[in-house]
Amino acid sequence: MSTKSEIKNNVEEEANSCVAVIGIDWADSGHALAVFSDPGSPQAEPELSMLAQEPGELQQWAQGLLARWPRGRIAIVIEQKKGPLINFLYGVERLAIHVVAPQSLAHYRKTFSMANVKADASDAVLLGRLFLLHPEAFPALERAAEEVRLLDAFCRQRRQALRELWVLVLRLRQVLKESYPQAITMLGGVLDNHLACSFLRRWPSWKALGKVRAQTIRKLFYACHFRSPDILEKRLKAIEDSVALTGDRATIEAAAVQTGHLCARMEPILRAVEDYDRRIEKLFARQPAAKLFSSFPGAGKQMAPRLLCAFELHAADLSKAEDIQRLSGVAPVQRASGKSLQICRRLARPIFLHQSFVEFSCWSTRQCCWANAFYQQQKERGKSTGSALRVLAFKWQRILFRCWKSNTPYDDARYLECLRLNNPVLYAKTLRLATK
Repeated sequence: MSTKSEIKNNVEEEANSCVAVIGIDWADSGHALAVFSDPGSPQAEPELSMLAQEPGELQQWAQGLLARWPRGRIAIVIEQKKGPLINFLYGVERLAIHVVAPQSLAHYRKTFSMANVKADASDAVLLGRLFLLHPEAFPALERAAEEVRLLDAFCRQRRQALRELWVLVLRLRQVLKESYPQAITMLGGVLDNHLACSFLRRWPSWKALGKVRAQTIRKLFYACHFRSPDILEKRLKAIEDSVALTGDRATIEAAAVQTGHLCARMEPILRAVEDYDRRIEKLFARQPAAKLFSSFPGAGKQMAPRLLCAFELHAADLSKAEDIQRLSGVAPVQRASGKSLQICRRLARPIFLHQSFVEFSCWSTRQCCWANAFYQQQKERGKSTGSALRVLAFKWQRILFRCWKSNTPYDDARYLECLRLNNPVLYAKTLRLATK
């Protein structure tokens, strides 16, 4: 494993080997360029120009760069990791993309202008000079395998579709509470599935439901794969004994129309989520590390692919467990000054990556005895639910990293034996919970 100094030296050597450095202040329709043709002279005046966001002009500009510098790497310094310009730059050979965080550039700009004067051309110049002066702080981006990136995109898109679905479900629940609470009872409070949409589209009001025989309702539930007859009979009995919440025609008809429209919007999202599930399952099964990440308790059909992407996408940046802990924002931030010391939550973090580990730690408490015992231990110490899950995620990340690096599936019995030797208090609590 490379040491930090070795990695720093390698990055500096790569930066020094660049034949040119180009700072780009990107925009939606055009980009400001600052070309440093002599990387050995950071203070030299760069060549300034503008580049339109048009495929033809981008292609012509890239060909001009390769013709001007037929050999060697050309460093592109920019503030974004994704977008149309980045997608184009990845397809050009010999271009190395170095990303500078927008906040880093803003602080660097203030160093030279307390008034924080900003312009596209000057920002492009500052980007290039910042990289030339501190190349070790901005390593080149390395793209993961195409299938891993596709799997990550599907996982993110699925999460976005679910977020849109949850918004509609919350609105639907509120509408039903105000006019038709019997539907919530009949559906067991679960409104985010095809059964709920089919039920509410056929009977969007209490008046419509009251005209239907119980056997017709049973047929719909069985057609939607509901296989709990005892629960269904209890719900039907509760409906028989129920009365209308309101008799106001305006309220009932408006709620019925809105219920139908919300269900019509939910159904395509549900189908989209199912399609993502099928695509994710197929892609994940083809990954070499699929068996490894499936071995973790709580990593089901959705969490295992997200964990795989978390490690494989950032493989070049992960030399030790602390790297993934900081990158995901699970590790706290320590601020020390004089005699004061503060340990704070890390707010600047990739949200989806952070959620992947925290949600996995939550699911693990349901299937892993020691994880549940550790979570309960943190709660007993006064930590909030979120804080306790982040501490558990911090612990899981060390295990995940070790298994990933050694390509060894997780073995719960082996970890419990380590707990018995190194943490007898947690081990004893685990045994107590396991015997309940």
